[in-house]
Amino acid sequence: MLVKNNEPEIKKRLSKLIRVFSNCVAVDTGSTDQTVSLLKNLGVQVLSFSFNDDFSEARNVYLNNIVRTKWVLTLDSDEFIDAAELNKLIHYLETVPESVWGLSLTIAIYRQPENFGEFDYFYPANDSRLDPSQNGATLSKRLICFRSHEKIRYRGIIHESVHKSILEQGKEIAEADILIHNYGFPESGENNKALKYMELLKKQVRLTPQEAKPFYELGLSHRFFRELDEAEDCFKKAVSLKKNFYLAWFYLGLILQEKKQYEEALQCFNCALADPPLQGKSLYQMGILCQTLKKDEEALKFFQLSLNHVKAKGFVIWQIIRFMEKKGDYINGLKWFDQLEKETPRDRPYLYYRAVFYAGAGLLEEAVLFFQKTFELDPAHIPSLYNYAVIQLRRNQIKESLEAVQKILHLDPDHQDAKQLLLEIRRSLTGSAPLPPGNPQR
Repeated sequence: MLVKNNEPEIKKRLSKLIRVFSNCVAVDTGSTDQTVSLLKNLGVQVLSFSFNDDFSEARNVYLNNIVRTKWVLTLDSDEFIDAAELNKLIHYLETVPESVWGLSLTIAIYRQPENFGEFDYFYPANDSRLDPSQNGATLSKRLICFRSHEKIRYRGIIHESVHKSILEQGKEIAEADILIHNYGFPESGENNKALKYMELLKKQVRLTPQEAKPFYELGLSHRFFRELDEAEDCFKKAVSLKKNFYLAWFYLGLILQEKKQYEEALQCFNCALADPPLQGKSLYQMGILCQTLKKDEEALKFFQLSLNHVKAKGFVIWQIIRFMEKKGDYINGLKWFDQLEKETPRDRPYLYYRAVFYAGAGLLEEAVLFFQKTFELDPAHIPSLYNYAVIQLRRNQIKESLEAVQKILHLDPDHQDAKQLLLEIRRSLTGSAPLPPGNPQR
């Protein structure tokens, strides 16, 4: 691994992980804290190296000097592998074909790393902290495990990889279902680090102007800083150099979507569909675009197709439900709530919108039940209280309607609809026929 001023990470998480490995090597690029002494006390072989804006040069230091094992696993200082995943990796390496020299592992980048607390290598296998789906993680593949060989070396001054050197030997790279946890660099990033990376990427594209990936990475960097025109140029350059660079097509679609060039964005997402891992996200984005273009039936088709390709189906089902609401098709919309319940918690939005659909479908008893569940969960949720009061008045349940209106006016004394509804309730109590309540409020 590469390290620089990683004393907190070593004390908090790395110390237990390092003890698991028989041969650990670190290249220190200028620490001014206790990083080096802590690592040496843990038995890590530490090499000092003056960083020269080239990550490959720094990583190749430990490949050139110390590494003698059959396989190399490269982890950053903000990453760890738990016991269950490490055992899977060891078993995989024992059975991998001789033609395979590199393994791409799954990296889960967590947005709330504080959830891990004091890292324990021996987390239980079913610990929810190790479940990316429960922690809002972003997943990606990265080639970080490879055979130790004198001709396998990193290339690229940034986003460095041994990919090319493996292929040049006529060897294969496989994907392994092994999970690495990364908790150190959130998507919002650190501006100083991001600016430094951007400068290195600009240097890389100057050095390798015929390679697509550096332009793609630079496009991501420009997108981070909201430099959409520059990002668009980089992604277009990437796909011009490599027509089947589907991830670049996908991000080009996102950029054009942000720039309101909707038809062009649709074409980009359509290109990205050729890559199976991108199909779900691409179909979803095509649905969003068709909604924007008021092509509602096409939007629904894309959303439904995307359900066959995405693991987290909840956000897609919500789009379908909103489409059904827009059409006023409450009966068919209710069918989707049964699927949604399998994907999302029965939280306030779920309870409230299910109540709205029951009301829209004329199923007032069910609507009352779910509006009631909503304000029991959130007593200050005025829309659920108001709609509950409207329906109870319609059902001639005057007492329940009055109590709900009183709660609303306690929360918001100036709520005009509630004041009007209170007048209708009083008319009912004096024997005058109330005005028919309107449709449920959103």
